[in-house]
Amino acid sequence: MKPVFIVLQGPSVKWLADHIVDVARADARWATVNHFWIYDFMPRSFDFVHFSADVHKEPQDIMDRFDSFVWDGGTLFTSNIYEIYFIGGHPGKIVATHFSQGLSPDGTPNSYNSVTAMIYILISQGYKKFYLFGCDGCGIPYGQTDDSDAHRFCIQHDTEVMNSFFWQVAKEFRLDLRDVQIFNVNSPENTKVTCFELMPYETFYANLLHNAKA
Repeated sequence: MKPVFIVLQGPSVKWLADHIVDVARADARWATVNHFWIYDFMPRSFDFVHFSADVHKEPQDIMDRFDSFVWDGGTLFTSNIYEIYFIGGHPGKIVATHFSQGLSPDGTPNSYNSVTAMIYILISQGYKKFYLFGCDGCGIPYGQTDDSDAHRFCIQHDTEVMNSFFWQVAKEFRLDLRDVQIFNVNSPENTKVTCFELMPYETFYANLLHNAKA
């Protein structure tokens, strides 16, 4: 299986924007969550989108954006208020998933975030190696200007939950974690996410160039 590059909204995603010409040459799948239309630096579309956020848009508006930003044959994983509409309107392209429902395997509430759900979904489909960009767990998200206390608390809470429970809940879902590797391509000063292995930019870039020459 190809590696998966997951694009997230942390401010450090600017590194990816600055190096996208080289990174986009890699033989990889591309994934993101929720606000998939904001990444104007992307020279290609996404293969996978997990959408579960309420962004106060009508389902048709989201679907129009999906058709514009995701490859033909790409997959939208969805839940919540959009689930029935999406699946009914675009059979074969839209998939509902129990990982998106905010529940743990025993049915009790579990407040893992969209990033966690996206990775669980892809692990369940056999993907093993993941590289995350913009996985900061802090700062003003790319494409947004909201720096309110409430918004900062929400990001902090999601990050703390993910750091504490990502691997535990993955095991509760009985996901096959053999050979799974998840790298946060970042620098220590940019990220508060500790549940994934930190990969410095220079290491990722050197590996990328090495693989391109192989």
